[in-house]
Amino acid sequence: MSFMRAWSDQFAGRHFVTPLIVPDRHQYLAQHLPRNNNQDEAAVRKIGIVEAIKLIYYMQCKRKAQRWVQFYFSEDELKTMHENYRQRSDRFLSVNDALSAHILSVFTDTLEHKGQLYPREMDMAINFRSRAGLDKSLMGNMVSTVKISHIPGDSAVKLAQGIRHKVEHFENEHLDYYASLEYIEKHGGRDKIAQFIPDWLNPYGNSLLLTSWANFGVYDIDFGVERPFYFATMGPALFPWISNIVEGPNNTGLSYVVSVPKSVSDDTIKNTLLGKINQFRKPDEVIPELVRSMTIG
Repeated sequence: MSFMRAWSDQFAGRHFVTPLIVPDRHQYLAQHLPRNNNQDEAAVRKIGIVEAIKLIYYMQCKRKAQRWVQFYFSEDELKTMHENYRQRSDRFLSVNDALSAHILSVFTDTLEHKGQLYPREMDMAINFRSRAGLDKSLMGNMVSTVKISHIPGDSAVKLAQGIRHKVEHFENEHLDYYASLEYIEKHGGRDKIAQFIPDWLNPYGNSLLLTSWANFGVYDIDFGVERPFYFATMGPALFPWISNIVEGPNNTGLSYVVSVPKSVSDDTIKNTLLGKINQFRKPDEVIPELVRSMTIG
């Protein structure tokens, strides 16, 4: 995205910030990233032979076992949702707090696994450049996650409040850079790095990974003809429950795209899940045709 913005700005004759590329990212972060109180929330885990075989089997034999599903939230819908959560909360909640809690609570309270409802977790990706005081133009994957969980029937508002608490205390309690380094060193070090995978990666589970691409300027790319009209995830869904949020068509509303196992039928999505996901939408609201025709990806 940084490359595309720089390319667009250069084409249009606009000033752009030169990306900061460091030769040794570990050394740079050791000098600029203060240690925090995160002791055991590592971003990776070491896998054994059995889990490695199961993961390889899934990638080779079940990579078509899920597909992308898209949900759309209009501007008015998001305002109504945010206001509903805000009125029931005794602390500040952002739109993203409300939306993330809404998505996780609906999925947990609606989608059964083997005929039963189970607690469900969500790993929320957070860009930690600005939160940790790093240069905003620093290149690389400066992303960490916070883990939240929801039990069927629990309060979605309390879930949103829990998200807000973790976001506000992220850099001190949840930023996992040093915790991950220490975990790797304790379990074999860099010589065993091929045996480590992201902690959220478990295709046999039901935990959601949520990444927000909103406010990254994807609709500001301009090469002198037309700006982007629509942005979406491309390529096959390799694992289930990977999801992202990005601005909708014409930079209006928000689209939520998630890789859903094919065991969750289209009928369940259309007749059960869709109504609960869009419960804050007005009945007479006009939704962009492109979104209506691409709800099931």
